[in-house]
Amino acid sequence: MTNSDKSKPEPYILIDRRASPSKTLLELNNRRIFNLSWPVILVALATLTCFGLVLDSFLNHQLDPRGCEMSYMRPVFLKQNDFNQSHTIYTKKYELYLYREHGYDQTVSPNGIPVLFIPGNAGSYKQVRSIASGAAELYYDTIARQEGAVKNGVLNLDFFSVDFNEELTALHGHSLLEQAEYVNDAIRYILALYQGRNSYPTYPAAQFPIPKSVLIIGHSMGGVVARTLITMPNYLEESINTILTLATPHMAPPAPFERVGTNVYSRIAEYWKSGYANETTSSAFENMALISVAGGNHDTMISSDLADISPVVPPSNGFTVFTTTIPDVWLTMDHQCILWCAEIVRTVSKTLLSVVDAREPGQTKRIDERMFEFRRNLLSGLETDLIHQLVDNSKDTSTLIDLNATLHEMVPIEKRLVLGGRKNDSKTYPMLYLHDISACNSSFALLTNRKPGKHNFFNILLCKGTDQTEAIDCLDISHVAAPLPGDSQQGSNGRVWFMDLDADMLRPYTYIGVNHSRGGYWSSDEYLSAEFYHPEENRIDIKFSLFHLFESIEVTPFPRRKTLYNTLHIEIEESPLLAYRMSVTPLNSNQDSAQPSLFPPMIRQYSSSPMHESKFWYNASEANVNYHGPSPFAMMQPSLLQPFVRPAWKGVEFQFWVDPDTNSQYKVEFWLDWYGSLGRTFKRCDMVVAAFPFLIIIKLFQIQFSFWNKNGVFPTFGHVLKLFIRIHLWKYVILVSMLALPININGILVGDRGSIFNGGGYRDCHLAIDHLVIIIISEISGFVEKRIPGLAGFISRPNESDAKRVKRRVITTVILFLLVSTFVPFQFAYCSAFLVQLFSCGPFDATCQESEQGKRLRASTMGSLSLPVTSMLLLMFTLLPYNIHSVVVWIRNLAA
Repeated sequence: MTNSDKSKPEPYILIDRRASPSKTLLELNNRRIFNLSWPVILVALATLTCFGLVLDSFLNHQLDPRGCEMSYMRPVFLKQNDFNQSHTIYTKKYELYLYREHGYDQTVSPNGIPVLFIPGNAGSYKQVRSIASGAAELYYDTIARQEGAVKNGVLNLDFFSVDFNEELTALHGHSLLEQAEYVNDAIRYILALYQGRNSYPTYPAAQFPIPKSVLIIGHSMGGVVARTLITMPNYLEESINTILTLATPHMAPPAPFERVGTNVYSRIAEYWKSGYANETTSSAFENMALISVAGGNHDTMISSDLADISPVVPPSNGFTVFTTTIPDVWLTMDHQCILWCAEIVRTVSKTLLSVVDAREPGQTKRIDERMFEFRRNLLSGLETDLIHQLVDNSKDTSTLIDLNATLHEMVPIEKRLVLGGRKNDSKTYPMLYLHDISACNSSFALLTNRKPGKHNFFNILLCKGTDQTEAIDCLDISHVAAPLPGDSQQGSNGRVWFMDLDADMLRPYTYIGVNHSRGGYWSSDEYLSAEFYHPEENRIDIKFSLFHLFESIEVTPFPRRKTLYNTLHIEIEESPLLAYRMSVTPLNSNQDSAQPSLFPPMIRQYSSSPMHESKFWYNASEANVNYHGPSPFAMMQPSLLQPFVRPAWKGVEFQFWVDPDTNSQYKVEFWLDWYGSLGRTFKRCDMVVAAFPFLIIIKLFQIQFSFWNKNGVFPTFGHVLKLFIRIHLWKYVILVSMLALPININGILVGDRGSIFNGGGYRDCHLAIDHLVIIIISEISGFVEKRIPGLAGFISRPNESDAKRVKRRVITTVILFLLVSTFVPFQFAYCSAFLVQLFSCGPFDATCQESEQGKRLRASTMGSLSLPVTSMLLLMFTLLPYNIHSVVVWIRNLAA
């Protein structure tokens, strides 16, 4: 059949039909991928630009302020040599240490309350030193000197730490299970060390029960190991009742390349969910407290979206909180900083010492008391349920005040109480300011920059009594006032305190008062402002809709009523991929006001999310607004969330504190930060870059074989890539942009849930980045084809007979099979196959180029078989990330 008799090929196949078949095939196969066409070059440039914008947004936009102080310690680590093979089979692989703070801990034997630290992925046992040092300093310098501390069961903390040889737990599920088994054995050994604790000379007069439980602190993947302990066969019942995790990915593995690790996560989630879901809670969970502390935006190693534990733990037994919420911290932290930052170290140390009780066999307080201490120390203090609990706990401290013997002033409920600051008539003598709330149906708000308290300048009272009684029964509720970050330049002295009591809290009482019992002078920079208000009148609700995608929301003037405390609620989608900006511009200067402002405007951002994320701004004209939410690639499906259903998302709320006695009004603008949102996808959607190239190369591979089947020629990968960009790319862009994933798979590609913002643009961005990855991979293949032929003599062995070649391959295959079936991971076989494929590309090409027979072969139909080898190499390369990590872990364990 002549050339003209053949059917005409598809129009996009670049073959010159006027040339001879041999010449056409030779020219097609000789074209290398380095000869990129303009469409490929343009896509590559566009992708580079897109990637640069994403990276710049991630590094330079929507950043939270830093400000951690360094912590210092004098560590001494004592290796537990008695923890040997008689206790665990992992003695040669892992080790256990006891931490002692030089200058504080006087004994080398544990004599306090046991705490075990579990490091994370590639973490060191020495990372416990900051928290252990902070706890020792706090205990011996402060708590131990308090009368009755030891009598009440508050002992020093004995910190143990496990050395996992910095294993890569995030990449290897088997390592996670081995670590969990070792830790359970270590807990048995640790508890055995306390069999004679009541005979230690440190506490000669105290008689405490033998400990049955150990407190657990887990960092990163160490928190996952901690949750795995209860699921292991060697778990000792009731040996764990408190787990505090720091920057732990609870919802999904950070690198879900391995099936074992993914299955471990699923098993943990099912076990914990079923433990709480039963009508009668399992004994392992009834007394269990799980607290998850997340670092926020600065944690670029693990997305803090994954720190959520609300789907598996009820609020009565645990919660998630961000470091930006924690009082006296108010900072976002990176993955390592959360272990050494002095602010969080002090808070964690104080919290741990507040929940222990050596009088109990479990070494901790009851679960309800423990959770109260965790909420009191780690939450912002502005949560309504926490405020109710704080007020209820004050009922045991009531005192009687004789009004006839106390100088007091009745303040009308409609009048705002202002002390200090600009007021010149502030009393320097003791005075009790009382509001009659017997017929009040309003909420009460108080703001001051002097810490209230019974032994401080003033305190706040809730009282019961009648007009006929001369004495009133009062509760001191000063501790209900929550600290807020004030002027950072003044350090801890720049804090302010705020109290918000709703009408339900006030209803059982007759008076609320400010007791300036010590007298003294209020300086001009000190103030107290208190008022009654109606929450519904001080609240503005706005819906952020499609119309606001490219324009801002403007609230002018704000506040609309002269009140101390106002709320702006904006209903936006629950998507952690989106970032916003907010500006607060004064409409009039402070000089225009009749009197100077007591304080600049203060703002708090929070939401209805169970993750307890708050952010604060003091005297800020602009603010970055972003939040965390449902995590991408989460293991938990909605069917598994019962009975712990997430609260309905209601958007973001902003609390404003503005001096109501001035004429200051502001213009508040709120808009979507498109450029800042790009950076939010960098860490959350990194798995897309690993997953999409495989799908695209599969499509390109299909096009290659389809054309070979029709025309007898196997086109190069570069040609197919060019054709895909010209003909199919726009279809995929439209498809991906319109793709609205069902909510029950939790936005598995980009983690979005919103009905308005379905993430199409972000998927397009990552699709473009994946094309760049494919272009780079194809360029590497071209490099391989040109450079590897130097090894052709070694790989192909042209002088070797067919019988020897078959024998060599059979022996190699059998050896590899035996290794994989015994102690070598099966991923090693895949990596070996990849290397064979890598070196096969060059020798085949070199043979075809050097020999006359090869040249004739390249000119024939069979000559194009060198191209499928290259395409298969590219396909195997995209699967390499799912296999090479296990080999790396295996080699590292051999070297350890």
